[in-house]
Amino acid sequence: MVATAGTVTPTNAASFTKGATTTLTATAAGSAQFVNTDRFGFTSTTTYASTAAGEKLSYTQLGAGNIAVVDDSTNSFTGAYTESIASHADLTAAYKTAIDNNTFSLESSTDGGVTWTAVDLTAGYTSAAGNSLRMTIDDGLHKRVDTIAVTTGAAIELDFDTATGALTTATVGDTKGEVSMTSTDSLTANIHFGSSSAATDSYDVTVGRSTAAYLGVGQDAGDNVLSKDGAKMALENINSAIEMKDATRANLGATQNRLSATIDNISIQRENLQAAESRISDVDVATEMTEFNKQQILANAAVSMLSQANNLPQMAQKLLG
Repeated sequence: MVATAGTVTPTNAASFTKGATTTLTATAAGSAQFVNTDRFGFTSTTTYASTAAGEKLSYTQLGAGNIAVVDDSTNSFTGAYTESIASHADLTAAYKTAIDNNTFSLESSTDGGVTWTAVDLTAGYTSAAGNSLRMTIDDGLHKRVDTIAVTTGAAIELDFDTATGALTTATVGDTKGEVSMTSTDSLTANIHFGSSSAATDSYDVTVGRSTAAYLGVGQDAGDNVLSKDGAKMALENINSAIEMKDATRANLGATQNRLSATIDNISIQRENLQAAESRISDVDVATEMTEFNKQQILANAAVSMLSQANNLPQMAQKLLG
């Protein structure tokens, strides 16, 4: 986070870490500007205007990683307040490429992200007051979801330029509003385990990106231990990275459990099918031989009795003759 303090005097401008409070004192009418740049491709700019010398601003950083929510409850600057978010050049280009490839979707929500409604991309989009906006890039393999929401205070106008892919936001009026920004980036692998092409014969496994740059640690995140504040920020980044890594591992573990359960079910079905096939195709030799001998004895007995019955008339004729 960077502060541009042309007409104010920062008393501890280096303490832009999570939970740290910076106090600025205006030396004349003017403004103080704070810039947050996150690792997901967004820049947040907050501007406070003072109308006279001596006005103070107490600014507390409440978040780390994504665009931070800030607290200025002790703000005595009497001038206008503005806040905006803009996409970096690389992210803007990625949005434009996804639009051209029909792998981009833009949605808005009026109920805090519970339900989402698709937004027409043909002529750009400006949200109604208080809405949230969600941008999704999904080409079947790579998926990125960026969500901007207003948490408290003034409404935020969300503007999206479909011609260039540029995203910008700005507060409506000069009342303080807090913006919450979240991003996820993942790869999807399809694991096929069935014998057909039905949707139930495969799983989509989502693996969150886990590079150091994405997790926000190392030089790309500005980590250093050259000062106490720098070391605290590095620890904050490491904690955030551990949480993100744990979430990815939990997702993979849940998918592995589903696959294990599926394998067990298929193994049981296979065993039952083999048992049924055996009962049909394999005969019980002992039982069948016993039944065969029984029928043969009955047949022989019947032939013998018939032969004896045929001999009785001949025996009678001899006796009478």
